[in-house]
Amino acid sequence: MAAAGRRVAPFLILFLMPAAMAWFAWRADLSWIALWAVSLAILPLADALVPLDRIAPPDDAPLREPKRSAFTWIILAYVPVQLAVTAYVLWVAATHDIAWWERLGLAATLGMANGAIGFTLAHELIHRVDRLEFATGQLLLLGLCYPHYSVEHVRGHHRYVGTPRDPAFARFGESYHMFWPRSVAGQIVSAWKIEAERLAKLGKPAFSPDNFLLRQSLLQLVLTWWLGPLGLGLFFFHVLNAVMLLEAANYCEHYGLARAELAPGRYEPQSPRHSWDSYGRVTNYVLIELGRHADHHAQPGRPYQFLRTREESPRLPASYGAMIALAQIPPLWFRVMNPRVLAWRAKAGAEAAATAVTA
Repeated sequence: MAAAGRRVAPFLILFLMPAAMAWFAWRADLSWIALWAVSLAILPLADALVPLDRIAPPDDAPLREPKRSAFTWIILAYVPVQLAVTAYVLWVAATHDIAWWERLGLAATLGMANGAIGFTLAHELIHRVDRLEFATGQLLLLGLCYPHYSVEHVRGHHRYVGTPRDPAFARFGESYHMFWPRSVAGQIVSAWKIEAERLAKLGKPAFSPDNFLLRQSLLQLVLTWWLGPLGLGLFFFHVLNAVMLLEAANYCEHYGLARAELAPGRYEPQSPRHSWDSYGRVTNYVLIELGRHADHHAQPGRPYQFLRTREESPRLPASYGAMIALAQIPPLWFRVMNPRVLAWRAKAGAEAAATAVTA
């Protein structure tokens, strides 16, 4: 099968997630078991057993789709399905006669599913210049209470990654449990600052109808008012689980790969060296090649099916699925990752010294 076919066919598996969630809505007693089995066992084990995802487009892969392809239509078609299933599962959890722990299990499992797939698809779409594709990505973010992500991630994270100005950058020695609350709060603050600066350049106040984030926040209220107290509580619990998974991915993607400060407030240029790549095949299929993260940072607008392997980027010792599970236990994470970060620093220092001597 051609490389394109091998990339698009497994992505169709994502449509099994809504079917599985609909089934769990009627077997809520199994939802917690499924959640932990998939996240801590099935996905990491599958990545370990299946050969690595080494198939990649050539170096001259295009930066844009010449026209909207099947790769993009699959994402666009999935979005209303996810939103409908989310509403259905929350309705079941809030209105049916099930135990409280089953309600929480349904919301948590839904959050993990939407965090893995919904956030990944939104991340893909908010980098697109096409209005329909960007708006669809924003709709997914609204369903996850994260509309600010399209501002901070695109205009903040991609500019400042690896520096103290990036709240989504995990510092060396920082545990995941300390990282994610700081990252969430920092991204919200950063997004509002970025939007305020944009409006100031146009001579407009931050609190005005032209504020994109203010409009999205009001729309968020309109979309969630109908849930009722219990449904709203379950919705936010689902969002919490989704956001924690997103931030776990953020934690793994750049942990410790700080850009050197050349002068106060001025840092070396971003390069593929500042992102951890991962080629776990199953996880990459589910996350539409997010593991090729270095190339994504090199060319943020490049569609997922064209992301390349960057040989100069450091590699995680296991797939995102396994590394996210490992991040939940900080001592084990530090034992595995800190020596790799220190080796990366030593290599970077040696390369910089060699370049200086040559120059």
